[in-house]
Amino acid sequence: RIDINGNLMTEWMTGAFSRISGFSWEEIEARGGWQSLIHPDDLPIFTERVQALLCWHSDVSEYRIFTKEGEIRWLRDYSQPVQCEEDRVLLIYGAAQDISERKQNERHLAQRERYLAVLVEIQRYLLAAHPTEQVYPAILQKLGQASSADRVYLFENHLSITGTLLMSQRAEWCATGIPSEIDNPVLQ
Repeated sequence: RIDINGNLMTEWMTGAFSRISGFSWEEIEARGGWQSLIHPDDLPIFTERVQALLCWHSDVSEYRIFTKEGEIRWLRDYSQPVQCEEDRVLLIYGAAQDISERKQNERHLAQRERYLAVLVEIQRYLLAAHPTEQVYPAILQKLGQASSADRVYLFENHLSITGTLLMSQRAEWCATGIPSEIDNPVLQ
């Protein structure tokens, strides 16, 4: 509930929320309330949500919480304000759904889409490149940035004079602040 001073107070919650968060209702209250579980980056979402409820608007929000074990879980929180005539208190009926798996799948799908977009871009770049043009630095940079890598290498397999298979580093891209290894004799 939200009292006339704007204080958010939990009066009851289901066992399902305890299973998601790992906290009992009493433990949440002892920590300072529901908002104590919310990820700091998502506190503005929570603040907007409370303001919407105070203005008698239903709300559906997605935000992260910290579980009792310190794990981050994503919640989709449905809330409906209800007027309580006595004590001029605003009651809020709500339900929270754990959407962590969905969020993880969305992140993986977005990463896959970034990789595919970069591969198409590289393909176009290679098709348009002049044969004497040094294409590796640009290609490795695109791959490194798409994968959030610190360093991307290109190695070439070749035979030594004696016929031994060798692998030598031919190109490298490094993120800002990462030292280059292209001249490292061990990698040649």
